[in-house]
Amino acid sequence: MKKQNTKNKEYTDNTDTTPLVVSEVMVQYGNLESQNIQTAYSTNWESFFHTTQKGLVATEIDKLISIGPFKAEFYCEALDISTKTLDRYKADRKRFNPNDSELVLKWKALFEQGKDVFESYDSFGHWLQKPAYGLNNITPKDLIKTSRGVDLVMEELIRIEWGQLS
Repeated sequence: MKKQNTKNKEYTDNTDTTPLVVSEVMVQYGNLESQNIQTAYSTNWESFFHTTQKGLVATEIDKLISIGPFKAEFYCEALDISTKTLDRYKADRKRFNPNDSELVLKWKALFEQGKDVFESYDSFGHWLQKPAYGLNNITPKDLIKTSRGVDLVMEELIRIEWGQLS
């Protein structure tokens, strides 16, 4: 959530020598959309780029399955591979191509952001499966099958976190 810092300023009244202390809340302002996507996926975009170019090992999907609300079939459909192919990739320690690796990394970041916003993976999982007002009543689960869809859902999560419910 938002971090609030206070900055104390001293004001004096000409008739009284006792200083008055006023606490002002300091809030970070700016365009949320410019702050969210780049930092949400990786604090270092070069690392993100190199990881996707190298390719993630297929077993990374198991981490998503263990924390998320979806089974392997959902991820396989989004990656356009069969569950049999995924099992073979995992057995052979094969790597995903760069586009699929990017999508998997974005899912991981999305799930972490969702857990932070909804305070649990379960609550986030329920939200993913219901139409979202801020996404024109589209179910987030349907959007996150593409890289751009993950970006849109991430932006919506950040709006929810900041209380900007559209």
